[in-house]
Amino acid sequence: MKEKVLIIDDHAEIREMYETVLRMKEYDVCSEPDGLRGAMKAAEFKPDVILLDLMMPQMDGFTVLDALKNNHNLSCKIIVISNLSNQQEEERALQAGANKFLRKSDYTPDQIAEEVQKILNPNAQ
Repeated sequence: MKEKVLIIDDHAEIREMYETVLRMKEYDVCSEPDGLRGAMKAAEFKPDVILLDLMMPQMDGFTVLDALKNNHNLSCKIIVISNLSNQQEEERALQAGANKFLRKSDYTPDQIAEEVQKILNPNAQ
């Protein structure tokens, strides 16, 4: 069975880039354009990993993190992907339950896919 990845990001181009690369790597991928729809999709889709932007309409990434961590039916890893480069924002995201924080500008879509693989299979070389 394919591992599932949910992308929650309000930028269509970013969602499409990540979706394309992750599908090429054989992941089952879906995406949502805002935090509210993303949180609802997570409950239905039950992803193994969520790529979560912080700055979004409807519900920001921090609020989504709270909702996901309070949903005891979910046991997924969460990678925050953001253009925020503030150390405080990174610490806040990790304290709120994110497993990893990546700055979008520092990673290509292929590198994001590698980070997904690493978080799903931490013992793989």
